[in-house]
Amino acid sequence: MESSPQKETEDNTMKAKIRKINPNKIMAFAIPVLVVTLIGLYVFILYKATNDKPAQKSSLHNNPVIELVNTDNIIDLQKQEDIIIEEQSEIDQIADDKVIKLEEKTMVYDANDEITIDDGEDTGEVFEETTETSDETIRNTIGEENTNIVQEQTPHTIPEVEHTPVIINEPAIIPVSNLIMSVNRTETARYKTGESGSVAVTIFPSNATDKSYEITSSNPTVLSVTPNGHFTANAEGIVTITVVAKNGIKREVVVTVLDMSSLAEQVINLTNNERTNNSLSTLQTCSEILNPAVSTRVNEIKNSFSHTRPDGRKQSTAYEDFGGSYNGSYKETGENIAAGHISSAAVFNAWINSMKNKANIMDAKYTHIGVSVDMDENGRLYWVQTFYG
Repeated sequence: MESSPQKETEDNTMKAKIRKINPNKIMAFAIPVLVVTLIGLYVFILYKATNDKPAQKSSLHNNPVIELVNTDNIIDLQKQEDIIIEEQSEIDQIADDKVIKLEEKTMVYDANDEITIDDGEDTGEVFEETTETSDETIRNTIGEENTNIVQEQTPHTIPEVEHTPVIINEPAIIPVSNLIMSVNRTETARYKTGESGSVAVTIFPSNATDKSYEITSSNPTVLSVTPNGHFTANAEGIVTITVVAKNGIKREVVVTVLDMSSLAEQVINLTNNERTNNSLSTLQTCSEILNPAVSTRVNEIKNSFSHTRPDGRKQSTAYEDFGGSYNGSYKETGENIAAGHISSAAVFNAWINSMKNKANIMDAKYTHIGVSVDMDENGRLYWVQTFYG
């Protein structure tokens, strides 16, 4: 069938318009429309998925109440089984390191969205879910053997501590009531030059708060003392050692220091003075023989107060021990001994008032004299006077 000229003209015109359409303009229009359509479709899918899926339960760390099932969206038993299985898996994963005790309750969800809470038994906890469309009951029992037990979290409360004021009692001050001091001599406070000693101090009561004290010497030249009570006898004389406690209580002891050589020399002088007064010659000293011999004898009489020596020999043999000889150095010998006298005058007066001792002092046959003095550990003095001629 042949077309009319008018229709051919219209077809040609349409073809000319189609040829004039730019493909780039078509793409520019079609792409945005396609993107908008895809976005709309994606949003619709998300919306449907959100409405069809039960609400996610809150984190155990932030919400102590666990929502097991969203009752607004329960449709059938299969969906409920999926929800229970999915949530139980999440509970097991979250409660890995926690042991939580959940009050035993049975939560029943029905088709009318009503929730009934019943108390459970002590042996465990049952979650029961039912619908009108099915008689099947899904139970999830958590027994004592299940370590992933969920517990409702409660805030930790720090108990209040009652603060009781502490009363600190200052210790009572116990003053010194008395002190006793002594030196290391059992009989008398007497020392010879060069000797050392100590002061003993006892404080009363023994639990006094401050038991410190100060020790001083009245004459350090004669006897010097240290703060801890040790002293040294330096020269002949008499001194006072004083001990004073912190609260003023004071005690004193008098110490006598004697020079043994000086005492011996004084005896010799007293003897010669007595001989001179009686028209007798003075006696000479002999350091080579008499001094060592008489020193030996004074040490011997400390242990054996006798004119016989400790080994049984006569006293005259002491001269022989140091080079003397009978009929050589001497022909006649004599000896005076004494103990306990504290001065040369005292011992000489004792001898001069004794017939035998005076006879030795006044014997005209004697030409030499020796005297020795010593002190034992208790301060007792021993004296020896020897003669030969």
